[in-house]
Amino acid sequence: MGEIGRPLREFARQMTTSAGPRAIAGAVAVIVLTGLTDGIGLVLLVPLLQSLGPQRGPAGTVAGTIARVMALAGLRPSLPSLLAVFLVLIGLRALLVRGREVTLARIRLAFVSGLRIRLYRAMAQASWPFLARSRASDLSATLLGEVDRVGQGTYFALHLPARALAILVHLMVAFTLAPGFSLLAVATGAGLAFAVRGRMLHSLRLGTSLTADKRELYRDFAEFVAAVKVAKAHAAEDRHVGAFSARVEDVARRMLAFSRGQADARFVQEVAGAAAVAAFLWGGATAAHLPPPQLLPLVLIFYRLLPLTQQLQQAAQQILHMLPSLASVIDTCVRCEAHAEPAAAGDMAPVCVRHGLRVEDLWFAHPGEAAPFVLRGVNLALPAGGITVLSGPSGGGKSTLLDLLVGLLEPARGRILVDGVPLSAMALPAWRRSIAYVPQDPVLFHDTIRANLLWARPEAGDAEIREVLTLAAAEFVYALPAGLETVVGDRGLLLSGGERQRLALARALLRRPTLLILDEATAALDSGNERFIADSIGRLKGRMTIVVVTHRPAAFTAADQILRMREGEVLPADPSSPIRTSPASLPTD
Repeated sequence: MGEIGRPLREFARQMTTSAGPRAIAGAVAVIVLTGLTDGIGLVLLVPLLQSLGPQRGPAGTVAGTIARVMALAGLRPSLPSLLAVFLVLIGLRALLVRGREVTLARIRLAFVSGLRIRLYRAMAQASWPFLARSRASDLSATLLGEVDRVGQGTYFALHLPARALAILVHLMVAFTLAPGFSLLAVATGAGLAFAVRGRMLHSLRLGTSLTADKRELYRDFAEFVAAVKVAKAHAAEDRHVGAFSARVEDVARRMLAFSRGQADARFVQEVAGAAAVAAFLWGGATAAHLPPPQLLPLVLIFYRLLPLTQQLQQAAQQILHMLPSLASVIDTCVRCEAHAEPAAAGDMAPVCVRHGLRVEDLWFAHPGEAAPFVLRGVNLALPAGGITVLSGPSGGGKSTLLDLLVGLLEPARGRILVDGVPLSAMALPAWRRSIAYVPQDPVLFHDTIRANLLWARPEAGDAEIREVLTLAAAEFVYALPAGLETVVGDRGLLLSGGERQRLALARALLRRPTLLILDEATAALDSGNERFIADSIGRLKGRMTIVVVTHRPAAFTAADQILRMREGEVLPADPSSPIRTSPASLPTD
């Protein structure tokens, strides 16, 4: 029972926390009210049948009670008055059922939406090293697929008490008509539930397997989308289709097994339940000699109890099938929140670099790796308003140094100072609002050029957009048929690599940063455009601090310093270079 009990308790705790005591109390109240009124129509059948002809047998307790209640209300029990009461009560019950459905839908949607938003926020606020180690497809599978399964299971969980109460009310009505037969029916129903008990645990285990299979399905799809161009260039589409088809078939087998389990349980309950109902009614008519006003409602009660019991059992299976998805969602939330970056202390204003940045004895190694340090005792200074070019072979630590300057990574030793103030974790949100970062592989959204540019600063006007497009040598935009309204495609694939990089640079300039970082941002440009952008960046000197990583430093003739990095260290100065290649100095704090 522990395998089922623990996840059920966690689900109940999460649901209660999400909805709040007031909403839960309201839901319980409306469920109880609709449940108590569920047998009204059946109870009224007794006096209605008696009013249609001569009464056979003694007046039932139910009929007598209703007659006394109607007499107190000044009504005489007759077919018209009974029909009127019947319609009024059924109408009131329909209103209660409507209120119940709306209330439960509101609780379910609030729970699922809150869970999805919490997970999305946890992902967004997690640290970059944690996100870099996580599979993006796993996060997508949890956020989209698993949360949807939680929503489906929550629907059944919220309606399960209503179904259970409906069964209880039907049994209470049955007990008033035939206590002995009703007790026997309860015992038979308990036996049938015991017979299919193994399906409950089986549903939980199938749900766990399905969670793993769907995660693999998302992985295969995400990897194919990321490599679709290379896959087509190597005629490897069939290989990807084969792998994806195998995953789809695995998921289908799990879902079919779950459906088969539900169908088996339903078959056992339906056949055995129908036989039991037939036996009870035969005994009531032949052995107990129940009169029609009691026997016919009893027939209807037992007839309705069978599907209600089946729905209850299926709802329980659906809930258990959902629990592994909830566990996956909660686990992902907890892991992301455990690696959350410190929140900003209020609405901190962007930072303005007035004197410069200084890197002091900076060491860095990736967590959990046995590899040597990526950076080893780096010391350098970045003068405010100046242009610093970082060059050197791949793997020398240039991009890692940029990630540290942005605050995406934390050094193992050493520190980074901005105008003499350490770049502490609490200042990171304000610091990042002051930076523009252009990676080697530019990120564009499947939207218009205008929307991609305004992502950096939504309030920017057309004049500012034209200015940054000119600075980034991206005036090709105005030659396009739709101009700024041109849709760039998924990740900007409808544009060339050079055009994507120039748009990314223009977007960065639109941000008006105090620090502009270009990580191989001109790598995809031809020499003419690279020289044009290098000259444009040179004209920005004095307006912002600029750090450029490039394998062709000669293009940036306006650079204040060119630093070479190799194996995690800044190389000594080259005395023959006309441009200073040693780290510039800044006033000490």
